Amino acid sequence: MPKPEIHYSVAFGMGFYIAEDGTLMSMPAFTNDSDSSDVAFDIGNEIPVDEWDDFSVYNSNHMKLLASIVGICTLKRDYVNIGYYAEKFRPEKALRHSL
Repeated sequence: MPKPEIHYSVAFGMGFYIAEDGTLMSMPAFTNDSDSSDVAFDIGNEIPVDEWDDFSVYNSNHMKLLASIVGICTLKRDYVNIGYYAEKFRPEKALRHSL
């Protein structure tokens, strides 16, 4: 399977993606001070969102944003998977394998 596309949220300062089992994952993100568009993710410290320690630090606007992030990550996951399967089962490849 292809690697997931990570969505960066400035509001949370984290990257998000949906794992193969459907879990919304989060990880710390770091920006280069001289270029705020240069973002790196600490994948080694990723955790499922449902395992966050304290949701009380977030307000209702954060929760609305998190709901939007789930939608964005779902679309990104589906887009990546569609491309993967379209390439894998492309008619030319299917014909070569059947011969």
